[in-house]
Amino acid sequence: MDYIIFNWNIIFWGMAALLLSFALGTMVLIAVVATLPPTFLQTPDSSLGGTPANPVLSWVRRIGKNFIGLLVMAFGLVLALPGVPGPGLPIVLVGLMLVDFPGKQRLLKKLLSVPGVLGGINALRVRLGKPPLISQDNNPFKEHNDAIADSQ
Repeated sequence: MDYIIFNWNIIFWGMAALLLSFALGTMVLIAVVATLPPTFLQTPDSSLGGTPANPVLSWVRRIGKNFIGLLVMAFGLVLALPGVPGPGLPIVLVGLMLVDFPGKQRLLKKLLSVPGVLGGINALRVRLGKPPLISQDNNPFKEHNDAIADSQ
């Protein structure tokens, strides 16, 4: 038994790091889900907010959003590792929402069609006092928009 030496300092800092990763992951998830506009899944270019009038600011904003999305995805992948507590896969999904790439809308709709995922996100948004995300499937104006498109 001499080869097993407990160093309480290492155990303490390890537990602190695990709790910090869980808390930080949960806060990132809540912050990003709360800032998404309700029509995020309906727009073809799911950008956050409007487009700045200055093209330079537009590019800086797009690069910044993609960079933050990649960081969020990397953080989610770390949290998804075995032994690291935290909401890893939902954070990866949030990172995917932020990054721009071809086929993003199709991938997000496929991931959000998994039972319980969109419902969980919308439940969190309602709890935060935000309106739920409206997808093409639960758009209250879908019939009206389809009728207008058919008449033209």
